[in-house]
Order: sequence, then structure tokens, then C-alpha cells
Amino acid sequence: MTRHLVLAIAGLLSGSLLTGLPAHGATLKTYQFLNWSMTARSNDQTKQFDRCSAQTTYPNRVTIALSVDRRYSWRLAFSTPAWDFVEGTTFGIVLRLSEREFLKESAVATDHQLVEVQLSDPTATFEKLRRATALQVMAGAMTFELGFGLTGPANVLSTLMQCVAQQALPAARPARPPGPNAKPSVPLRPALDLNPTASSAGNDDAATLVGHLLAEARISNFQLLAREEIPPGMRGDVVWTAGGITGTASIIEAPPKVEELVSTLIGTDTRNCRGNYFAGPLPDKIDGSSVIRIFTACQVQSTTNFVYYLAAPRDGGGFYLLATMATTKSPADTTDLTAKDIDNAIRTALHQATSR
Repeated sequence: MTRHLVLAIAGLLSGSLLTGLPAHGATLKTYQFLNWSMTARSNDQTKQFDRCSAQTTYPNRVTIALSVDRRYSWRLAFSTPAWDFVEGTTFGIVLRLSEREFLKESAVATDHQLVEVQLSDPTATFEKLRRATALQVMAGAMTFELGFGLTGPANVLSTLMQCVAQQALPAARPARPPGPNAKPSVPLRPALDLNPTASSAGNDDAATLVGHLLAEARISNFQLLAREEIPPGMRGDVVWTAGGITGTASIIEAPPKVEELVSTLIGTDTRNCRGNYFAGPLPDKIDGSSVIRIFTACQVQSTTNFVYYLAAPRDGGGFYLLATMATTKSPADTTDLTAKDIDNAIRTALHQATSR
């Protein structure tokens, strides 16, 4: 089976009839994209935007639902009236992502006829799913296949990314007329600036960090670019190249919340991509401290730009923001292996540097 995704679910099937996937939170927006129903919903408790989802039902009455929340975490679910689960039952599953690649996962019956796949690495799984032309599902004795067409679900996932980027934008606060008992308004926190004004101290610090990390990662052929050599629109206090890989390093003084950094990075890149865009977080820790890792892919026709972001706390305050990127220009060459390897090497070097 070429470029097919096989989902093998092992477990007992037994429960009631479900005609669609459950909806939680108020509906903020609904629209149609091709044969997919798109929905933006709020959180029941906070009443703020929570997630965007896309679902479609095939002639065999199987519904597939793809969703991504405001933190850009991905979820996958299936529903069919042919199922009769015991609600809450957990099943062992195997994801066959290609002819030779299998992932052992689990799934839970969240309703009598609904299964949600509990992905151990949602970003990596959805990155492979977006290139699949079909999805074959085997659940006990039941097998069905869902076709995505030649382009795969990349268009749908990109539309979900745009939905989140649009819905997550902070709404303008309406002005309140002054009154005799009016309280002074609390100033809004300024938006996170990922392109701060460069300083010589910041550039020197970033250059020192890059040189140290690349040396520790045994990347000896790198070159730091002069300011006039940096491509337009590329952010970073320091930009380096090594063969076909480009990297950047910035020092961000403000200590943002994790959600703010993830939403700012991905939201900005989503709006800048002129093709199909995909991204997701890669949670990680270095020496006990949480770091932020993000994978992104922007595909315009046959060219795909892969970026790995890594943000880690800085001793002097704020944090380092590192990016490793590569571009492929062939439909058959859709791998980001080299960029991924260098990103992993830099992450390992950063761990070693901070643990001394």
C-alpha cells in the first residue's frame, strides 16, 4: 500500500447510535471547505476560542474528524453507526504510516460510536497524514478506506491552521465612556515582539551561542551571514548557513507564556505562508526546564519549507529563540531529515551546555 495510512485497532466493540461527532462549546463560526464541514468553537468554561475542527462523512457512513486547538495541538477521531462501543473503553491501536512504518498508540471510545485516537506525538503523525492519499482503517473485523485524493488532506489541515490563526487574534476592546465611578483601565500587555530592535550586545551573545552550539553539534561548515546578506523578511539577531540548511538565533527579552510564544510564532507563519501550511508543538524539557519546540511546513506547489523552532530560557533573562530550516523543491523529496537531524543535534548541544 503506497502512501496509505493503515489504522489497526485491536479491542472489544460494544454501545449506541451516534450520527455525528459531539460538539463542546458554543459555535463561533461554521463554513464549508470542499466536502468538509469546518467549525470554530469556544471553551465552555472560559467562553474564549478553543479549537477549529473539520469533519466529513463518506458514503460508507464513516465520519472522520480532524481538529486543532488554540495551542495548535492536533486530534483525530472516527465515528460510524456500525460501531457499538462500551463508552470509556480504551483500545490498543497500531498506526501504519507507510509500507514499513508502524506506530503503537491507543484509542478511547468517548461515545458509543466514536473513537478518539490518543496520539503520542500528534504533530509528527499529522505531518505524515497530510501527505497520505488515503486512510485505511481496520477496527476489529471491520475495515474501511477513506480517500483524500492526490493532494491528501494538506488543504484541509492548512485551512484549519488559518482558522485558528484568525480566531486566536485578540479582539479590539471597545472603549467605555467615562463615568463618575469609572475605575482606571488596566493597560493591555503589549503583543510579543519576535523582531526586537537588534543590539550589538544581543548580536554578540547570539553569535557566541550559535558558534558554541554548532561546534558542540559537530557542524563545522557553517557560516555567519553579514547583515546585508540576510534574506529579506528573515528574523534573527544572527543568521547562519551550512550547506542547504539555514539557521537563525534571536534573544527575546520578554518572558512570554508558552501559549503566547507558540500562538505568535505559528500564527505569524500561518499568515505569511502563501500555500498549504502545517505546524504543531513538540513538547520537550532540557535539564528539567521546559523548552518550546515547534515544527512548521509551508508548501507552495512542489516547494516545501521546513522550520524547526527551539526556545529555551536564557540566564540573563528572557530566552533564546533558535530556528533551523531547509527547503525541498521536488514533489518526491518531501523529507526534512537534514533539518531535523541538525535541530536534534543543536537541542542535544544545548542540553549539554545547560547541564554543566
